[in-house]
Parts: sequence; C-alpha cells; structure tokens
Amino acid sequence: MMGCNGWTAAWNTQASSPWVPATLEHSIAQNIRAAILTRLGERAFAPEFGSKVHEFLFRVLDSALVAELESHLSGVLAKCEPRISVREIEIGKKRMELSEIQLSVRYEVLETSHAGEVFLTVRP
Repeated sequence: MMGCNGWTAAWNTQASSPWVPATLEHSIAQNIRAAILTRLGERAFAPEFGSKVHEFLFRVLDSALVAELESHLSGVLAKCEPRISVREIEIGKKRMELSEIQLSVRYEVLETSHAGEVFLTVRP
C-alpha cells in the first residue's frame, strides 16, 4: 500500500513499473467492496475486518431486516473505512427474494469532500 492510496491490479505498459498507483477514491471504493463482501473472521490476520451480510441472504424480507442490515453495514463501514462518511445505504429489496442482496452505498470522502457511490451484489 502506498500512503492512503492502494495499488490497483491494472498493468501500466508505459512505465518501468507494471503497477499503477490507485487514486484515493478508487482505493476507498475497493475497500468498501472488500469490507462488505469479506465474511467477518475470514482474514486470519485481520479477523475484525468484514461483515455478516451473507447471514442476511436467507432471512425473511421485512422492514426490520432492512433496518438491521443498514445498521450492520453502517457499523462495518465506520470501522473498516474511516476515510468516509456514509450518506446512504440502499438495499434492492426485489432481489432479496432471490437470495441475492443488491446494495448501493453513497458516501463522502472526508479528505476531499468528493461524493462516491459503490454498487455491489451479494450472493450465496
């Protein structure tokens, strides 16, 4: 990792190094995806990194579940990505009936005040 920036896996064919430094915004978006999609406890050296979003997949869809999931994800992002302020978490309710959760996370980067949004789908 390079400062607050990460490294992206894209190849840079124009420079002597094949790695391209990631922008702050790209690094944050990658970390949001990783924090939500990584199962809590999955990383041996960072067992507190991740979420329990997969445990919500087969539960009965109701407003209480949506509120619980939004609260859980807000906590996960506050802990795993302190460089942002979460503005909104939107859950695609139609897809949950198919054992799939579609999420939209809208946030603000604290350092730059830039708005960002990450879309992702959680499947079993």
